[in-house]
Amino acid sequence: MNKNTQGTIVLDGMIEGRLPSDAKAAETVRHWVEFAKSVNLHFNFEGDGGTFSILADNKPVEVSAIGPDPVEVISSALGEVLKAFAPGERSGLFSTLRSVEYRKGEEVQTVYVIKPAGPVQAKQRTVASETVAPPAPVSARERFRVGVYAVIAVLIVFGISAFFVDFQSLYRNMRHQAAGFKAEEIAVDGSGFEKYFMVEKKRVNSGGDALILTLRRTGEFPLSDADVNKATTQPLTGRMTLEAVVGGYLHCESFEEKGAFIDTRVVRIRELRTHETVDVSLPLSRDPRTARVLLTY
Repeated sequence: MNKNTQGTIVLDGMIEGRLPSDAKAAETVRHWVEFAKSVNLHFNFEGDGGTFSILADNKPVEVSAIGPDPVEVISSALGEVLKAFAPGERSGLFSTLRSVEYRKGEEVQTVYVIKPAGPVQAKQRTVASETVAPPAPVSARERFRVGVYAVIAVLIVFGISAFFVDFQSLYRNMRHQAAGFKAEEIAVDGSGFEKYFMVEKKRVNSGGDALILTLRRTGEFPLSDADVNKATTQPLTGRMTLEAVVGGYLHCESFEEKGAFIDTRVVRIRELRTHETVDVSLPLSRDPRTARVLLTY
């Protein structure tokens, strides 16, 4: 994928400095890279004694995989790692982090400024640029044809072992993998949060590799600290559900058709405090194939 492909974003640069004096906080910094991966932001951590650097992986990422407002997601993720530092320790941090989002005929350039106190500040400018249109999505029919040709090649190469290989099952599996995803075929269970929000609609993105869920908050969604305090006497499960909603992040677990677990991703829903709806993006697996998604705390 070209770095100037429309609909992609490239994150570059690093954060470096001294690790927090508190051992637990220092461990938080070391493990933050795994948290960032859950929102499709990729970094590499390097530590040497009491110093560290977090280097951004500058490979292009689809904007839809991060969220409708990637700059906000990046700023919030950086804010999470900065919580490990006391205000006095932040002054020793040095940041060269920047991102470039490519749109039709322009690019949005953002630098992320770390201040001794307060949130990460994102400074933006939009400039004209020669960008490349994303490749047209491959149709389900074309994917099916590729799958058929692959099966034929396998039959030719391994024809001598026909008595030992169940080629009928092999063909069926390859055809299943080549078929595109349809949103209505993927079950989404958000019943654990139905008190606070509902899954209003679901769709597969144009690339065919992510499921986009539109969540709409209900009248019970906690918009203030007072709303949260009303629910502190709930049973444990209810409190954990509420804490996830208040914290603004959910776990989304994916399963294949027979119920086997595939993976889990963390998605951000904090915007529901200020907006009626929010879109979240979940990557889809082809092998094993995603058949069900469970929203949990």
